[in-house]
Amino acid sequence: METYKFEITIEVGEDNHGDTEYQPTQFEIKDFLNDVLSYNHPHDARRYFHDAKIVAKKTKTLTRNQVIKKIGNPHLKLYAGKDYFYFVFGGYNYAQRSVMVPQLNDLSLDQWVDEGKSFLQEIGQ
Repeated sequence: METYKFEITIEVGEDNHGDTEYQPTQFEIKDFLNDVLSYNHPHDARRYFHDAKIVAKKTKTLTRNQVIKKIGNPHLKLYAGKDYFYFVFGGYNYAQRSVMVPQLNDLSLDQWVDEGKSFLQEIGQ
């Protein structure tokens, strides 16, 4: 018997109607994949699968400090609201911008940096 290992990345986002409510969690996706792979269908390749294991890897947690440090402006702060985050520029001209995502990890570090730099450019910094 041979063993094959695969790494699969699944990006979860909007459904076909643009809805993001009721997205499956990482554990629900893992259970679904386990169910699909465990069923030994007599007419496809799954009949050869034995002991399929699905391992959910924990994603690296992003922090607000990492975002601010990478942007590199000492007057910029990033705060968390309820289901959103917001940048605040606290220099001589106060300004703020909201980013409507419920969790920091919903955007990559590069996406956060782009948001922050775009905000700074918008206010002339």
